[in-house]
Amino acid sequence: MTSSIVPGRPDVRELSSIALDVWLLRLSDGSRVVAKHQFFGLLTRGKNFDLLQVEFEVNRALRQAGCHVPVPFGIDPEGQFIFMEYLGDRTFLDVCFGQMPLGCVSRVIAELLLIEETLATQPNWQNRVVLGGHHEDLTDRWRAVEEVALEGLGKTLRIWDAMSCFDRLATSLRTLHGLLAARPATLGTTDYQPRNVMCPAGQRIAFLELGKLGWDWTERRALQYTSPLDCARVSLTSKQSILGELGAAMPSSESRCALDMHHLFFRLILAARDPISADLELLQFPLSDEPTMMTIRRHLREASGRGTHPTFGDLIDG
Repeated sequence: MTSSIVPGRPDVRELSSIALDVWLLRLSDGSRVVAKHQFFGLLTRGKNFDLLQVEFEVNRALRQAGCHVPVPFGIDPEGQFIFMEYLGDRTFLDVCFGQMPLGCVSRVIAELLLIEETLATQPNWQNRVVLGGHHEDLTDRWRAVEEVALEGLGKTLRIWDAMSCFDRLATSLRTLHGLLAARPATLGTTDYQPRNVMCPAGQRIAFLELGKLGWDWTERRALQYTSPLDCARVSLTSKQSILGELGAAMPSSESRCALDMHHLFFRLILAARDPISADLELLQFPLSDEPTMMTIRRHLREASGRGTHPTFGDLIDG
């Protein structure tokens, strides 16, 4: 099947696994091709959100529009495989482990915005949204986020012996939650994580895993694409630097405010699981001058100083 799909019809010389359900094929002409098995593809076969077909078509359309995504060579509907261009093995997460190239985060956001803009100008993609990716699904998920964030806030304040601050912070948190809920969502990928951004040295940033389309907010995608999680190898200083470049890359002051708010919820959701590893210190790094966020930062700084641990200011300033 591979020989009939790849230009020149070369033979497969070597096969190696590079991720779950993903293989690298080394071909007789020296080229390399990725073969990815769509494990749940048969469940969506023939539907408008057919995972295999959508991934092939969206990559082709985005590539033709100038976005940097893998060239899709073809699909095998029976075996549920898609064959695509190999873009290397250096992801954004790998970049975070070393010396971050100047402007890397900005280039990630530029490519993300181009993908979203392209999908917005081709209205046919709105009918290809995956199950769970519709507007009403986003509304339901975001409604649940409020309670999880409040849980994270409570756990954090208990550690700081500052539960007396909960009510005023919770009020501000609910206000921000409502503001974000009212913002228009954009169509794009629903699988946004640093491992799905390829950063080949000296080459253009590329995005993977675009077969599951859905509605979400640009700022939330941007934040999660560029936020290394559960990774002690990335220092707090490096994470702060990434945040600073991320904020500067946002296309408007309104977008920076939304990013700032999403960052708050992002950290508090992590805190609901474990406040100690949630990097809550990063909340003191201002991504905007949004008034409610400035107030929350001030209250958090005051609350964090009530215990015996270092305050936010001590941790961020070194």
